[in-house]
Amino acid sequence: MEKLQYEKIATVTHIGSNLLIVGYNQQFQWAFRIVNKMGEIVREETHYTSAILAEQKGTIWIQHHLLASSD
Repeated sequence: MEKLQYEKIATVTHIGSNLLIVGYNQQFQWAFRIVNKMGEIVREETHYTSAILAEQKGTIWIQHHLLASSD
């Protein structure tokens, strides 16, 4: 995927040692980006119809993939 740049950011949430960023881009609609404690983008998903839905999906992804193995 090409580098996604948000036109606006809806939320930045700290979950465990990760950041969940939800933003909007006209081409990709609402999206979430997950940044780990090392500053690496570990997941990015696009094409959600609302910021709330993108935030929910991002939170679930973190819970299933990062918090289960957190330190």
